[in-house]
Amino acid sequence: MEIRSSPLRMAIMKRLLSMMPVLAFACVGRAEVRTKAIEYRHGDMVLEGWLAYDDSVQGKRPGVMIIHQWKGLTDYEKKRAEMVARLGYVAFACDIYGKGVRPSENSEAAHRRGSTRTTARFCVSVRRPGWRC
Repeated sequence: MEIRSSPLRMAIMKRLLSMMPVLAFACVGRAEVRTKAIEYRHGDMVLEGWLAYDDSVQGKRPGVMIIHQWKGLTDYEKKRAEMVARLGYVAFACDIYGKGVRPSENSEAAHRRGSTRTTARFCVSVRRPGWRC
């Protein structure tokens, strides 16, 4: 049995094969991580955290709280929240300094950090059994 291949048939086959990955990708539901700033209060202090979740996951999901570093809530913590959300968690990067308070100098960060009592009070207020602050 002889198989003949014409240049036209080869061109059609190549075109169809090159389109298959695109079509397969389009058919698969694409998960998208949603993010948004969340304003909340602790006592009389207004704070603003960052929420990230995968909208393709349905039902209850475990949550992860991300506490920022020395200089407050930055793009680093927000990016980490998005990375955790891609793993199927709801991630919340909280703010413990106050809405819009982002120290730029170490001395200012030290002042904002103040005593550890403020941070400890915050952690105790959001703490659940088994959490460590």
